[in-house]
Amino acid sequence: TATGLLLTGLETLPGERRRGYAAALLTAVQAHLMDMNIQRLYSHIDYRNVPSIRVHEMSGFRRISDTAHLLDGTITARMGTYMLAIG
Repeated sequence: TATGLLLTGLETLPGERRRGYAAALLTAVQAHLMDMNIQRLYSHIDYRNVPSIRVHEMSGFRRISDTAHLLDGTITARMGTYMLAIG
């Protein structure tokens, strides 16, 4: 986006879930973006994906929209937009 970056494709194999990989990745990405002076990170999450919503919220993301504006220009109500303010 014009005001930050969009994180896409964060997925964990079913057998590897609940081991802290997603949280560790989000922490590392946040530190790297802070070093790059990027101020916001966005993520679109399917509203049915409660585990992903939880790990994003535990990492500091907050829902800013009940819809998602996808890269192809479409808008979907199946996903919410989450934002992490960095710094």
